[in-house]
Amino acid sequence: MFVAVAAVAFGSSFAAFNPTSTIQSDNVDGAFVKGHVDVVQRNELGEIVAYRQSDNSITNDGMQLLAERLITVTNSTATDAALTHVDVGTGGETAADSTQTALTTPIVAGDGCGRAVLTAINDEDTDASANLTITVSAQIDAGADADCAQSSIDEAGIFNASTGGDMFARNTFTAVTLAGTDTLDITWTFDFSDT
Repeated sequence: MFVAVAAVAFGSSFAAFNPTSTIQSDNVDGAFVKGHVDVVQRNELGEIVAYRQSDNSITNDGMQLLAERLITVTNSTATDAALTHVDVGTGGETAADSTQTALTTPIVAGDGCGRAVLTAINDEDTDASANLTITVSAQIDAGADADCAQSSIDEAGIFNASTGGDMFARNTFTAVTLAGTDTLDITWTFDFSDT
């Protein structure tokens, strides 16, 4: 009986000095960015020679760039310039990583290969939903730049400057080797979703 009385007394004093806590859980929408890349090699007749698809790795600088485009962040290392160029390289043996700021082995080239200008930016949100898909694309022309021809291209990145700048995303893929008359179409698809 003594044990029972002691237990009741301890329980009462514990409750008196330790009020219960509650944690309220509200449904809060999250925001997510996912992406993938399509790489299509075509010959001079426009026929598909090779096709690659891979997931994106959005970099830390890319996430900062998103923040900068939304709100000026005083301690950000990224600029707020929009995405404008694509770069390709031969360093695909190094896996994509969020800390990377440049391609592993970019092809040093002229107008047709290195830092090709984005030719299309399309907003595919047609139903005014909370989900948004944006595609950006560029074409690498081996005929316009000898540095691209015969290069085993296996990495690509998207940047906000013609030189330097911030790399928003990088991806790697099985290498494609361009003939002198081939083109390489690179299309990024970014899905913005609240689920």
